[in-house]
Amino acid sequence: DVPPPRQRPITGGSEPLQFKIYGVRYDTEAEKWFCKVRPGWVRSRNPDSEAEETIKDWMPTVGDPPVPLNNPPDADPPGAPEIEIADGQTVYCRVATTPKGIIEEAPKIEVADTPEAGVHFQPPGEDVEGDLYFPLCNITIEGEPAVVTLEQIQQGGPIDVVPNLPEMKNIGNKRELLKGRVAAGDTYDFRTIEQIISRGEEIIKPLGAEEEEGNTIKWKRIAERETQPQVKVSTKDEGDPGSEQGVIIIEGNDVDLGATAGFVANFECRDGLVTSLIDVPFGLDETIIVTDGCGTFTHDFTFDKGLLTAYAQTAIP
Repeated sequence: DVPPPRQRPITGGSEPLQFKIYGVRYDTEAEKWFCKVRPGWVRSRNPDSEAEETIKDWMPTVGDPPVPLNNPPDADPPGAPEIEIADGQTVYCRVATTPKGIIEEAPKIEVADTPEAGVHFQPPGEDVEGDLYFPLCNITIEGEPAVVTLEQIQQGGPIDVVPNLPEMKNIGNKRELLKGRVAAGDTYDFRTIEQIISRGEEIIKPLGAEEEEGNTIKWKRIAERETQPQVKVSTKDEGDPGSEQGVIIIEGNDVDLGATAGFVANFECRDGLVTSLIDVPFGLDETIIVTDGCGTFTHDFTFDKGLLTAYAQTAIP
C-alpha cells in the first residue's frame, strides 16, 4: 500500500499526483478489487460580480455517507477512503452544477461500467442543472494471476469547471430582439429589422451597391425645410403628458382661411401652402334705371357685384 500523500495548499501550480489511482488491492474474503484516489481539487469559478467567492476549490468525496479524499488518518473512519473497482470500469469525478455552471456541493468519486456522457448545464430559461463526469482512470484487470492496468486520464489538477454559457435576456417587456438560445449548437438567435416595402420613402437607410454590412443600422431623419418651413415636425417625449408620447407629429402652418363672396381673392403661398387669403369685391353693386325713348317705360337693371341679378320694366305714369 502507498502511504497517504503529503497535503499542501494549491499555490498556482498543478500537483502532479492529484487524482492519481493508487493502493490497488484484492480482498480475498470479499473477492473484490479496491483502490484509492489521491486527493485532488475541483475548481469552481463564479463570474457574478456579487459572488462571495469568485473561485472556490472543492474536495471530492467517496461513498455514502461521504468521506473526503483528503480524510485525515485520525478521522473516524480514518484515512483515505477506498472504492470498489472491476475490469473495464472507469473512475470518474462527478460534478453537479447549477444552470449557471456553479458548483454548490462537493463533487463525488464514482465508478461506472460504461462511458458516462453526463448533462451539460444550460442557462436560465432552460434551467438545466449540470451533471458532469470527468474521467480519471480506465481500469483493466486480466490474466491469471491477475494483472491490473491503470490508464490514467486526469493528469494532475485541479479539475477546472468554467461557466462558459452566457445568459442573455430581453428587458422592458416590449418587442423582443432576442428570440432565444438554440441549445443544439449553443447559439443565440436575434430577430432582424424589416423595412416594409410599400409606397413612400424608406425610413431605414438601405445599403448601397458598393457598401458592406457595417456595425450599425442607419435610420433616416424626418426634418422641416430649412427656410420658411410651413410643414412642422415635432415629437412628444416620454416625459410629456398625454397619450401621444413618442409620436412624431407632422402638422401644417396653422393658417385656416376661407373665401367669402368676393369675386377676386389674393393668395399668398409659402412652401406650397396658403399663408394668407384676401377676398376682394369687384364690379357694380346697385340698380340702374334706364328710360326708353318714348318716355313710357323704364328698364330697371339690378347688379350684385357686377352681375345682373334682376330686370324689371316699369310703366311711367
